[in-house]
Amino acid sequence: MFHSATRVASALIALVCLTAVAFSLTLMAQPSGAGSGRGKELYEKHCAECHGSSGQGDGPAAQLLMPRPRDFTGGKYKLRSTETGSIPTDDDLLRAVRQGLQGTSMPACDKLLSEVDIRAVVTYLKTLSRRFGAEAPQPVQVAPKVTERPGDIGRGAAIYEKLQCGKCHGSDGRGTGAAATSFEDDWRQPLRATDLTEPWTFRGGTAPIDVFMRFRTGMSGTPCRPSRTLQPTRRCGTWRTMCSPSSGSPPGR
Repeated sequence: MFHSATRVASALIALVCLTAVAFSLTLMAQPSGAGSGRGKELYEKHCAECHGSSGQGDGPAAQLLMPRPRDFTGGKYKLRSTETGSIPTDDDLLRAVRQGLQGTSMPACDKLLSEVDIRAVVTYLKTLSRRFGAEAPQPVQVAPKVTERPGDIGRGAAIYEKLQCGKCHGSDGRGTGAAATSFEDDWRQPLRATDLTEPWTFRGGTAPIDVFMRFRTGMSGTPCRPSRTLQPTRRCGTWRTMCSPSSGSPPGR
């Protein structure tokens, strides 16, 4: 009888240990900090009004905004330093939260939240899509900075024409002569082609590397597809072509 009770007790202890191990493995498979409520608390306070409580881009203010807020649940992000179809890096997400997105309703949070809180928000954002737990980002390899050369603007204009950018952005970057003027994203939400003579509205930034990344990686979920044949050595000319008609600053600044 004693031995039987001992075996039962041993079996129960083993079961508890196995359960604990399984639970620990489950936690390890989740993004770091997923069990913390801080990121969720900040998200609900500062982000859910636009992006929705579940991250589907359907918050109370969403219908009033153009462009519409991002749906986080699919793990599909426009502004990335990763290959087309890849999830973004943590740095991509951190930058978007810190700096906001120019030309949209997404404000910069670096004056509102501490760095610790920004990282908590990003950690929580990653829990809204299963992709972050199952995939690794695939960063684009970029050559060292290229020095601008005489004739870059002309070469950039040729690339602009070759890539048929004018079909959406127009021959002058303002939409003149564009073949298409009405656009939708993958969620069937309306889009406008960016006025390329107003670089202060470039959502991913105006530095040459930022604009190159928009060409190279495309903008997932939009008609702007990647141009893998565009070499880093050509990025300066293309960027200067797009920005040269503008002063590079919003009116009044």
